[in-house]
Amino acid sequence: MRTFNKTILTIALASIAVPAFAADAPASDFALTGNVSLISDYRVRGISNTFKNPAIQGGFDVTHTSGLYVGTWASNVSSSWNPGANIETDWYGGYRGKINDDLSYDVGGIYFYYPGSTMNPKEHTFDLYASGTWKWINIKYSQDMTDYFGVADSKGTNYIEANVTVPLPADITLVAHYGRQNNKGQNFVYDSGVSSSIDDWKIGVSKDMVGLTWSLAYLDTNKSITTDNGNTGGETKNIAGGSFIASVGKTF
Repeated sequence: MRTFNKTILTIALASIAVPAFAADAPASDFALTGNVSLISDYRVRGISNTFKNPAIQGGFDVTHTSGLYVGTWASNVSSSWNPGANIETDWYGGYRGKINDDLSYDVGGIYFYYPGSTMNPKEHTFDLYASGTWKWINIKYSQDMTDYFGVADSKGTNYIEANVTVPLPADITLVAHYGRQNNKGQNFVYDSGVSSSIDDWKIGVSKDMVGLTWSLAYLDTNKSITTDNGNTGGETKNIAGGSFIASVGKTF
């Protein structure tokens, strides 16, 4: 509870500081962008949060010319993996900057909140992150400052990922991803025993057409996590298993 209160205090202070800062800055220094998308399966670090069903997602970002930004984003989720919750809402803020035309960085924090969650401890999670991008290669590190999504005694779990975005002919973009989550505590059970990590990877393509961004990728992990749909005797799925994932979205 103490950690949760600190997280709420941090977000509250940020919500006060940003408007105060905005009041002294010209409106032209700010940019508001939005995004909306439909995806066939919402994965978080390789694990489906929608029981391998589609999700509608969207959010807004406010960016200042200095590099400061705040934003919010939401997606439907499945209560089979998120007991009591049908929606995930993310609240984040940070700073982006450039060292030169080829090298940039991004540091910040993000709070994952699940209204209606009945888990104990709650799955609400606060992360700090830092990333660097050189041309088409991005490396990002995320550190959990609270228990990881409701897993008891898992504070300190971290995730490191590499992302590649390469332009191809015909205005097609190749995307590739590899990530490893290093779990803390003794409460992470995958397959038939406790695991210290879980790896996920993805490869796919995307293309902008008719004002929309279309994507298709194959995603998989090195673990098997079988769960049901929340009903006794209901359908079961391996929510960490490999599958093709399609999406279409728009930024405005």
